[in-house]
Amino acid sequence: MIREDKKGAIPSHVLPILRKFGVNDKEWVDNVNHFGRRFYHVVGAVEVMRQYSDKIGQWWMQGMGCSRKLYV
Repeated sequence: MIREDKKGAIPSHVLPILRKFGVNDKEWVDNVNHFGRRFYHVVGAVEVMRQYSDKIGQWWMQGMGCSRKLYV
């Protein structure tokens, strides 16, 4: 949870969990802060986003560039 009245930080014991899922911890907070402006229909690794876009007949999904940075 990010609150303006609190300092934002991911506890050090949580970082291995993000890495386990292949998430870039440096990009994580930035993407959470701007989630609604970066992603629209789907969020996930680029391949997941491509599969979804194929399924609904679109060639592009908003957030693919951010996804490339977020999922390593």
